[in-house]
Amino acid sequence: MKFKWNLRLMMVKNEINTSAELRRRLSEIGVEISSAQITRVVNEMPSRISTVLLMGLIRVLNCTPNDLMGVEVDDNEEPSTSNVKQLHVGKTAVEKKPPSASRRKPTPKDVVDDIASLTGGKARPYPVKGRDDT
Repeated sequence: MKFKWNLRLMMVKNEINTSAELRRRLSEIGVEISSAQITRVVNEMPSRISTVLLMGLIRVLNCTPNDLMGVEVDDNEEPSTSNVKQLHVGKTAVEKKPPSASRRKPTPKDVVDDIASLTGGKARPYPVKGRDDT
């Protein structure tokens, strides 16, 4: 399995013929990028991409992230799901565990801990002196 970078295809669909033209259009919407950087992004899939640049490309090319990046699966290769965590969809987001694992029913605290581990820590308001929140 490998990722496929479709930026050139999306450029052609939007009648953008050069990386300089793409750079100019990105500049028009406030996304500044050097000519060397835009050339690298156009020629090969970047190992990292800033969200500002990604959002700029999406806006200029009138596409989605899925249009820019795809997954190519070899015919010989079978997709492996052994390392993929599965989640129950519904009232709780609890990791699916094999039957041999813990047999106790998850408590609400377990559910909150699982959700927090997926979404990050819980934000708590910071008290401000002299402010009445009632």
